[in-house]
Amino acid sequence: MSDLLTTPGAGRDPAGSLRHVGRALTGALVSMALVVVLGFFLFRVLPGDPVLTMTRGRPVGAQQLAELRAQLGLDRSLPEQFAGYLADLLHGDLGTSYQFRQPVAELIVQRIGPGRRGGVAAGSTEPRSAWRWPCGRHRRSSSG
Repeated sequence: MSDLLTTPGAGRDPAGSLRHVGRALTGALVSMALVVVLGFFLFRVLPGDPVLTMTRGRPVGAQQLAELRAQLGLDRSLPEQFAGYLADLLHGDLGTSYQFRQPVAELIVQRIGPGRRGGVAAGSTEPRSAWRWPCGRHRRSSSG
């Protein structure tokens, strides 16, 4: 019994830890897949034509509308659009903002700000809190 208390890692099941990590990674991958699939298809089932919405209030000819649809890939079939969407995501291309006419990834980086980029990369929204781990924060008792 004393060996369990003094030996680091004693009593832990490595296979159980691997199963836990495997389940966590599987859950994360399933969640990411759902976000990607739902993010793509939910915007495709919205009523209305995105090109007409983008050009609302501006005089635009049929040729210009067709060119804009081709530029956005809306003239392709849904499976082709989805394949292109996945390929772009795998290359880190989040697309172009319709409102700002800039790459979405650049807009996200601008909104995060220079002080928070390191913290977000480390899994925290506060830069300094990314380095605050519970280990090494033991206090000595004042009684002795």
